[in-house]
Amino acid sequence: MTILHSSNPIIHTMTTFHLRIIKPEKIVYENDIVSLSFPTTLGQTTVLAQHEPMVMQAVVGEVVVIMADGKKEHLALAGGVVEVKHDEVLVLASHAEHALEIDIQAAKEARDRVAIELEKLPKEHPSYEALLSKLHREDNLIKLSKKHRR
Repeated sequence: MTILHSSNPIIHTMTTFHLRIIKPEKIVYENDIVSLSFPTTLGQTTVLAQHEPMVMQAVVGEVVVIMADGKKEHLALAGGVVEVKHDEVLVLASHAEHALEIDIQAAKEARDRVAIELEKLPKEHPSYEALLSKLHREDNLIKLSKKHRR
């Protein structure tokens, strides 16, 4: 679909693509958009319509979605897999949440609990890496909640 968008006196033609972000229990986001930026193991990656197909590993960080009208939406991502096709992107997320819906108090409490558990474990412990990942996830939720709070 091609959208005419005029943010300046110059009219821009933007092609949209379909985005679905899914976590195990539900669809978190679904819409036609013009741009998607997400964190990967190689750094922040941006996808536009008709992008070459690829599959990438997503990591903890911020997802930025730009709509045809120029509005942005922000989501917290805790990792997963991103499949890009020419006219569709599917994000299979371990966890994803709209930045404006984050319960910052719950995230702070979870971060504190995980930090206490981490202090008790040696780095060689089998649970250490999983707890460290949880700590990064909670820190990301807190950061994005503060950044996008109205």
